[in-house]
Amino acid sequence: MIAPEAAAEELERCVRDDGFVGLVCAQHILDKNLDDPSFDVVWATAERLGVAVCVHGGGQAPGQVPFVVERLDSILMVHAFTHPVGAMLALTCFTVGGVLHRFPDLRVGFLEAGAGWLPFWLERLDEHWEHAPDQAPSIDRPPSEYFDGRCFVSCEPDERTVSYVLSSVGDVVCYASDYCHWDCAFPDTVRILREREDLDDEQKSAVLGGNAARLYRLPVPAGV
Repeated sequence: MIAPEAAAEELERCVRDDGFVGLVCAQHILDKNLDDPSFDVVWATAERLGVAVCVHGGGQAPGQVPFVVERLDSILMVHAFTHPVGAMLALTCFTVGGVLHRFPDLRVGFLEAGAGWLPFWLERLDEHWEHAPDQAPSIDRPPSEYFDGRCFVSCEPDERTVSYVLSSVGDVVCYASDYCHWDCAFPDTVRILREREDLDDEQKSAVLGGNAARLYRLPVPAGV
């Protein structure tokens, strides 16, 4: 992504030759946010090819320009902040920054940041857009309307807010094993989700497969 033209060419090759169904990028690229016009060639290529854009947290990555985490001095605090706050930044850029307006068929996943922050952040962005739409010249509707039907998040299997996110935002939550990270619940992630009493069978099916199939445009096997 540091060289967007080359990134777009590589995405084209990966989809054509290897059947890729998406790309992964960081929450920001060095000193540029993801709504920087230089990245439009990547989003245009992803839209044309029909593949998903997946945003991953990582303001603490080696060589990355820090975002928020420069004020923190422990792995605990850095790790707690970087993923959800980075996802908020990226979502803001894709909605308020106009990326989803410029590319109306683009699908985006904001991954490995949990799900509980999403209703709060969409509501807050909508509120600010309502009060100061002139400061968001790249869009013509509330940010949540750009998110609806085209964007997704992933969840931890025991995240308490999953049911609230599903009821307030819709079927936008995808299962993630988080394997093989130090803080994952693998190999029990599917069991934990299936045994939850606050989700019905339809919601569990959507989280465990249906929503990701919509994000990546993949068929769902019968019986899932």
